[in-house]
Amino acid sequence: MSKFNPPSIRYSSLSDLNFNNQDLDNVKIADMILQQLNQGTLTRIKNALENSVLISNFGELLISVDKLNDLFRTGNSGAEAIFVRKGIRNSVSPSNMINIENSFYISVFDFEAILSNRIDSASMYGGRKYQYLCYVKRLLEYLKNHNIYRDIRNLYQSQVDEYRPQLKRERYNLLENKCCEFSKCNIDNLADFEFAHIQSVVTNPRNALNVYNGVLIHRDYHRALTNNQVHDFEGMYEYCEVNRLDLAWAEQYLELGSY
Repeated sequence: MSKFNPPSIRYSSLSDLNFNNQDLDNVKIADMILQQLNQGTLTRIKNALENSVLISNFGELLISVDKLNDLFRTGNSGAEAIFVRKGIRNSVSPSNMINIENSFYISVFDFEAILSNRIDSASMYGGRKYQYLCYVKRLLEYLKNHNIYRDIRNLYQSQVDEYRPQLKRERYNLLENKCCEFSKCNIDNLADFEFAHIQSVVTNPRNALNVYNGVLIHRDYHRALTNNQVHDFEGMYEYCEVNRLDLAWAEQYLELGSY
């Protein structure tokens, strides 16, 4: 097993981070539209998002599933639970639920996928539901660009960069055969090889310091993955299939590469 010991993950609410709840009042709606919307509903939406968010020291933004009915405008139908568990046919994959102290959350990426689908569906009819969903999107964009979240994310990114040499060395130590995990050529000079994340730091920050969420490959392959915008397991697997490269790394990733 790996001796690599990355920092532990911690979660904070917006209030823990001294977020000023009045900041969300900066998200404005045009007066002509605002006059036709219910102020109480807008307030519930704003409070639901504010109270549902957790931010990790790994730069994750998570949304509580308990608040999704208000945010997805599903009322008492329970449809939001189906969206999360089963996805939306031909459009959105099932969400990965994260259990934190017996409460469940989804990533901001899964949340945005469902929200975008809801907005697209509502746009066919327009009306208040469409405007409320667009308001959720604007609130979320404001949070994502807020200096508190941006600073946490940037600090973590710099931390990942600092750990890259350790990830590379530790991955090398884990290899039974000291060779490129794509081509199987021998590693004669470790400086010619790179640790490449399987799931990218941006989309899966919680696994960025997981030595099993990566492969040790020649820098030419690493450059090719970057140039082809390969940032996830599916893309890397397909790249290896198309180029007839070794796929032994995939089995280990599926077993150990995701916390």
